[in-house]
Amino acid sequence: MNSAPPRIKTWHVYRAAIWIALLQFLLPANLGMALATQQTAPDDAYTGVELLRQCKDAIRESDPGIASTPSGTMCIGYLAGFIAGSIVTGNFYQAQSRSLHAAICFPKGGITGDQEILIVVKWLSDHPQLLHLNEGILVEAAFQDAFPCK
Repeated sequence: MNSAPPRIKTWHVYRAAIWIALLQFLLPANLGMALATQQTAPDDAYTGVELLRQCKDAIRESDPGIASTPSGTMCIGYLAGFIAGSIVTGNFYQAQSRSLHAAICFPKGGITGDQEILIVVKWLSDHPQLLHLNEGILVEAAFQDAFPCK
């Protein structure tokens, strides 16, 4: 028998990386507009409802003896990809223009995967009126609140 762990489907990671790159460049203007107009996510996009469910599954699965599920793995992969893409994209645009400032200032030492999940779950739980919005906009808002740039 093959005891190798199951692999996360790479298209989820690619989808997350593409969204992250687009959001990092366009988000400061889009976040305020989306939150102000309460724009709903397109039918083919994931919303905060799905992300909250997936991340709550990831928290449950962190307990010893609980098997991981595709739902929890989606949250973990999405947030890891979001943060990686946010950092890379922010560094790229700051290098191109000294006038651009990062929207999120993660701690120098980084944050753990558990912290990522807990921050997003708390923010989404505290803002149920926004769960119909696109998950990328909501994750960006959660991390902006948690790690604002001074």
